[in-house]
Amino acid sequence: MGAIAMAALLAAAAPLAGSQTAQQQQAIDAFKDIVPVGMRSIVSEHMLPNLVVGDRVIMVAIPEPKRGNVVIFQHPNNHNLVMVDRIIGLPGDTVEVKGGRLILNGETVPRTMVREVIYLPDGSTRPARAQEYQEQLPGETAPHLIHEFSDTEGLDETPAFEVPAGHLFMMGDNRDNSEDSRAPSGHRKLATEFPEGWPYRGSGLPADTRDDAIGFVPIRNLMGRAVAVIFSLNTCRVSEEMRAEGAECLRPRIGQPL
Repeated sequence: MGAIAMAALLAAAAPLAGSQTAQQQQAIDAFKDIVPVGMRSIVSEHMLPNLVVGDRVIMVAIPEPKRGNVVIFQHPNNHNLVMVDRIIGLPGDTVEVKGGRLILNGETVPRTMVREVIYLPDGSTRPARAQEYQEQLPGETAPHLIHEFSDTEGLDETPAFEVPAGHLFMMGDNRDNSEDSRAPSGHRKLATEFPEGWPYRGSGLPADTRDDAIGFVPIRNLMGRAVAVIFSLNTCRVSEEMRAEGAECLRPRIGQPL
């Protein structure tokens, strides 16, 4: 698919919410100069609220990874797995999480509360409740949305990670439902070597967590950058009873830049 054709398709797919013309122009302006290299399906919820199960995203080449890019990559410890996450840390950066707050190079990344969301997780019959925040990383031109169940979940307390040369630190936007670079590979080895100083002992992550966690991601594993949802097979399963209790469908963000 050529860049112009993709822009036209994204424009046509923009929501019909009273500002269709503006959204069409936004899609054309945002994507007219890019050349897609592929398309990927979203199969998990760890990038909520920006990507939902069933979304199909357009992927472009990524000559220089930047903080905030949503990228598709091969799992470092299982090349049969293709993952999607947001780049948080670049080589040389220090990344940690304390009390649910992201700290990058010693500075707490600002976040702003947007709203509380009640939604139905994929494969579940019981609604979940999350806090939706805006977060903006250094170098990002615009904030992105994240979800937090609370600031006391398993990966809301981590040691400080220094990102090695040639690698990236990834996190999912659904912060409390994402195993990402916060969960380093080789957990059992670390727990054996440091039985008293196991860095996650107080955070609830067990020492026997599998050894094939993501950890740092080699830059060479990047397959491309996800730029937009071009269409979605996601269906809303929220019942009228759930709606009466405030539950909603997390709608695909078709045509919106990621």
